[in-house]
Amino acid sequence: AGFGNLNLDLIFGIMGQPLAKWQDTLERVLELRPEHLSCYALTVEPGTALYYQVAKGQIEEPDPDVAADQYEWTRARLAAAGYEQYEISNWALPGHACRHNLVYWHADPYLGLGAGAHSFFLGRRIANVDSPSRYVETVTESWEERRATGRGELRQVAGGETPDEATLRSDAMILGLRLLHGVALDEFRARFGVTPDEAFGPALAKHEALGLLERADGRLRLTDRGLLLANEVFVDLLPPEDED
Repeated sequence: AGFGNLNLDLIFGIMGQPLAKWQDTLERVLELRPEHLSCYALTVEPGTALYYQVAKGQIEEPDPDVAADQYEWTRARLAAAGYEQYEISNWALPGHACRHNLVYWHADPYLGLGAGAHSFFLGRRIANVDSPSRYVETVTESWEERRATGRGELRQVAGGETPDEATLRSDAMILGLRLLHGVALDEFRARFGVTPDEAFGPALAKHEALGLLERADGRLRLTDRGLLLANEVFVDLLPPEDED
């Protein structure tokens, strides 16, 4: 069809999916030689039908040990196939890292257009209405109001928030650590006016001692073991909850 840059999203760690079955899946995918691959471990999200089926015992829980074996094999196999891992769950042939997703992982601003789209712009997070028909209606209303009065609301925006400085620092650290090269210590200080140690000292010390974080070349990054246990690190980097 003329597309020269394709990505495939894959999920491993599925119940009843042994290592051999995942290996067969990935080998068949490699025959297609896509430019980019996203390989995610299954997450049982609260509020989903799968979550309730697992909670009721109708479906077995995912086995984290099997998922870890699948992930480690995936890293080795894709490296051997010439793919570069640049994020916890993302691999690309040289020159094909996803610029779109790198914006998120660098905690940079982005603008979402369309029904259900999210944006982070001018220090504010906003979300558009989910319904496509309602989105068209609200954009039309906004446009007509602007033509009539010279100004008008963005009626398609359903809600939003302005994150505080602690939240912005936390987002930048957590998202940045998803990247294999991690967070540049001097860039973090230039952006927020504090060092990562000043912002997250006890958490960083804890996970460095556990062998989940390391420092090299002026950057803080997850170790190979830390890639398997990233959420254990990230939860300690969340901003404190508002007690009010």
